Amino acid sequence: MILRLQFAVGVPLLFLCACNGPRTQGQRTADTTLVFTAAPGSMQSFPQVNDSTRILKDGSLLPDASAPPCPSPARTDTLNWPRSEILGTRYRLSIKLPPAFARSGSHWAQVRKTGDGRLPSSFDIFVNSERGYARPGVGPYVRQVTLRECSITAPIGPVKVAAFELESSRSNETQHWIVAHAWLRADTAIQVIGKALDSLTQAQYLAALRTITFVPR
Repeated sequence: MILRLQFAVGVPLLFLCACNGPRTQGQRTADTTLVFTAAPGSMQSFPQVNDSTRILKDGSLLPDASAPPCPSPARTDTLNWPRSEILGTRYRLSIKLPPAFARSGSHWAQVRKTGDGRLPSSFDIFVNSERGYARPGVGPYVRQVTLRECSITAPIGPVKVAAFELESSRSNETQHWIVAHAWLRADTAIQVIGKALDSLTQAQYLAALRTITFVPR
């Protein structure tokens, strides 16, 4: 089940959630990952972190300022990816995504269908003034098994990223997610939510973030 939330910009979002934070001695980790299991039957917001002070009043998650650079994408060539523009009253934003993604407004989804009825991979961009990552709400019966935070240098400047995986206790499904945040100017930010069915698509999302451009109007 996916929880539909509403952001300040008035755009409906489809969200999923989990948390991560600083590692402590004896804590089970994968990379910098906190394993988090949601209570049976409950909805949770992801990513989850240990440090509750990072959860802001608006519900977003403050990025880790000390996160290392994201690894350079291997074998990901964005040169021939189509570029899409998002026009606002005060800005023009653009990004490249793989040609397998079809666009509707500021939402993209893979055209291909899955044989098991799962929703296709999707990618959303939101322009607002939030200070942290969007935290989609997902559940029930999922657990966060990995969380890695890193930073990307893009034409718009630094982009903070949290990449995480969710596993379902009711099926063999693993969802690969990213959330990202970047300041475009003092009062304007972008939030990105990407849900992928596989790690390759998740890596393509990271490559796509490196192509974002912004022009004030």
